[in-house]
Amino acid sequence: MQGFGLKKFEIANIPHDQRFTNRKYVSIRNGALNVDSSRLIPNVQRLVVDDLEYVGIDNGEWGGKLEVVKNGVASDLMRGNIVHLSPIEGGLYIFEGLAHLSMRQGSVHFIPDIKSPTPPELIVTLPDAPELVYLDSARPEYLRFLIVGSMSVMSLDHEINYLDILYWDAFWSIWLNPTSVVRVKDRYFIGFPHGVAVMPAPWGPTSVHCKRDCSPIEFYADSEF
Repeated sequence: MQGFGLKKFEIANIPHDQRFTNRKYVSIRNGALNVDSSRLIPNVQRLVVDDLEYVGIDNGEWGGKLEVVKNGVASDLMRGNIVHLSPIEGGLYIFEGLAHLSMRQGSVHFIPDIKSPTPPELIVTLPDAPELVYLDSARPEYLRFLIVGSMSVMSLDHEINYLDILYWDAFWSIWLNPTSVVRVKDRYFIGFPHGVAVMPAPWGPTSVHCKRDCSPIEFYADSEF
């Protein structure tokens, strides 16, 4: 991470005050990790499919909804603060949730046929509010959603909808807001103000699930942190 001007910062020493500046965004450029300050919008909240447009609305504590627009007419499909829309294999996954004060909640819903909007089916209730959603395709036959929550990292199996908690009681919580996430080989990289978190990425061709024999997560910060 030194090539991006970041050095390892002990998580135990992270100050308990909110940071909003010097946001780092992670992405893949020319097949390799890239970290810079160019703003990315990783989550999708508007999606056009043929003559339909799905619109996700997130108004925080004032609520939100998912609506579909056809021929200029909008119809409500579900209530909830819509964080991300992910089309996959002809269907549509909807991630919603809210972190406000001491409340953290979320859920994942599914529309089987993205071209025929129906009220979304509940797939799983989340123990944390999703902030970022990333489709991990390291193994194309074993797609998983990586969900970076307000205080966690979770993984959702696309085939059987099994939820796995990879990291809980995260160091960022209310102090740092995640900006972006990407997988490079056997590591997940999560962007934050002033730095990047790095954690082992399981389920890849050569990766191993980090349990007791490795550090679950590390943080690399810039000189101003």
